Amino acid sequence: KRGPQSGGTQVEIKGQHMNAGSHTKATIGNSPCKIVEKYHDKVVCITGPCRGQDSRPCTGSNVRVEVKMMFDKGHRSLRRGKYKYVDDPKIDYVQSGVRSGSSKSAKSILSGGINVTVVGENFKDIQEPKMYLEHETETYYSSKACEVINNTLMYCLSPKIDVSVKWQNFDNPKPRKLNYGFIMDNVKRVRNLEQILKGPQSAVQLYPDPEFEPFDGNGIKSYKTDYLVINGKNLNRAASKSDMKVKIGTEFCDVTSLSANQLTCIPPAEQPPVSDINGEKNYDEIPDVVVMIGESGKLYTIGKLNYRLNDGKL
Repeated sequence: KRGPQSGGTQVEIKGQHMNAGSHTKATIGNSPCKIVEKYHDKVVCITGPCRGQDSRPCTGSNVRVEVKMMFDKGHRSLRRGKYKYVDDPKIDYVQSGVRSGSSKSAKSILSGGINVTVVGENFKDIQEPKMYLEHETETYYSSKACEVINNTLMYCLSPKIDVSVKWQNFDNPKPRKLNYGFIMDNVKRVRNLEQILKGPQSAVQLYPDPEFEPFDGNGIKSYKTDYLVINGKNLNRAASKSDMKVKIGTEFCDVTSLSANQLTCIPPAEQPPVSDINGEKNYDEIPDVVVMIGESGKLYTIGKLNYRLNDGKL
């Protein structure tokens, strides 16, 4: 088992009669490991920071230490293997999008769900890293853990800011600059990045949610070409086309371009079915067109797309 030198890693220590005794303690190296769960066959604890014999922080990387348990007055050591403290993670830069050549700056919208690329070092031994944003006196956390791709790259979804924010000019909004960081066990140098990174990296630029225009008339648009165009405002202030998903009924419309005022996608060649609450498919009903931002972001129902070119009725 491995974890960062700053500690904060959840560790399972397995054995027999692990819940014996009234006073149970765990130590990893020279630091206590705070026990949070106890069972017959294991205890779960949270590591403290790596300490040397003189209680000073460890020096060097890949420090191997003993794991010990104390049951009342009896001591036991892990017979096989040792715990390894590895170097703390470090963040070099953060950018919106999925490493798509966009500028190295992080952006988000109020509803969150924007893809964020994080590049740095020593990511792979971190448990459930999460992004957070600070707005006024509140801190908002991403709804799911970041996806660690390898030791130097991870993808996160920006958190939702669950308050109302007014913009002086919605047609050309000036972004709010928010302090941000990442929860990566107990590592401090990946938090409060406004104090660590410089330039546009030092803050997340917060923009209003995009607005999409519903289809004209009765809300039913006829399928006439290979492309579906959806109009709106502030569509790409923070989002890129990889953040946008469009569903027509039960199938996706492949997003090909995104500008400030238009989203374009390629619909399925034939009318997709509509799915009811029981999951049964209906091929006769005209399907809804729904835009989704991110995996945990906002949903916009734009109208319906009719594949039968008559008077708009089936």
